[in-house]
Amino acid sequence: MCQFVSWVERRGKVYFLTSEQLESERGRKWIQEQKVSPDDLCGHGTIRLWHRIDAGDGVDKECGDFSTPDNFPTPIAEAVKAGKFNSFPIPAGLLSKPLDEDYVAKLKPLDNDYRAKCKALREDYWALFLIPENRAPKWR
Repeated sequence: MCQFVSWVERRGKVYFLTSEQLESERGRKWIQEQKVSPDDLCGHGTIRLWHRIDAGDGVDKECGDFSTPDNFPTPIAEAVKAGKFNSFPIPAGLLSKPLDEDYVAKLKPLDNDYRAKCKALREDYWALFLIPENRAPKWR
C-alpha cells in the first residue's frame, strides 16, 4: 500500500490525486467503474490509471513526513496548504503540536471502537463459517 502522499513524476510534471478529483461526480463514477479500493485511492496505480500513465513511464514517489513542505514537490505542498486532501486522514506534522495531540487524542477512542466492532464482526462470521452448511460448497 502506498503512503499518503504519493505521486508520479514524469517529464518534469508531478501527477497526484486530490480529494476534489476523487469526490467529483467524474471521480466517484470512475472509482466505481475501475473498482478502485478505498485503500488504493492515493496509490501510484490509481494515479497512473487516472492520468493514463503507463507502468514504467515516470518515477513513483511518496512521502509521509509532513514536518516540512520542502519534503514535497511544490504543487503537492500547495495542494496540502489549500486543503485539497481534506478527505484523507490528517497526517502528523500539519498542525501545531497542541492541536495535533488533541486530534490524536480525539481519534483514539473512535479508532478503538472501530477496531472492536470489526473484531466482533469477524468473530461472528467465523462462527457462521464453522457451521458446514453456511460454507461455500467447496469448503464444506
